[in-house]
Amino acid sequence: MTALATALAAASRAADDAALAQRKAQAAQERAEAAAAAAAVEQASRRHRWAEGVADSFNDDVQADGRALTAAKSAFQDAAINDLPACPGRYLLWVEAAIRARLRFEVFANAASTLQLKEWNGAALPSASTPVPPSFSAALDAAMAAAFTETAAGLRDEMDGAILALLAGEGSD
Repeated sequence: MTALATALAAASRAADDAALAQRKAQAAQERAEAAAAAAAVEQASRRHRWAEGVADSFNDDVQADGRALTAAKSAFQDAAINDLPACPGRYLLWVEAAIRARLRFEVFANAASTLQLKEWNGAALPSASTPVPPSFSAALDAAMAAAFTETAAGLRDEMDGAILALLAGEGSD
């Protein structure tokens, strides 16, 4: 009987230890689930704050991107006429400005989705309509053609003025 009582006592302690271990495991699982839920709430909150920041600065950022694109295109066009060896580098800066502007629209679209925006500034959400520069050779051709057209127009105006002056001089004789 002593051996039986000892075995029963050991079994009872083992059952108590198993129950305690099960309660500890359950408590640990509940803490882990609570921590995961809190982390998910914090992540959603951070994402929402990020999206609000993107939306708040979007209009100013788009204007800055537009200025950067215009400046890069102008620098390329100037190089096409005045500094031909600089053209490839200026072209790459123009392409980079276009990529940055396109990326800004993609980031905004992601932020708008997070904020569940359906419109922006009273209109439909803007789309990524950033013009991609033409190929290098096409851009170079266009820059040179524009410069030639401008030069030709200036020369034409100069010639028109000279002809008018000449005709005005003939009428005074």
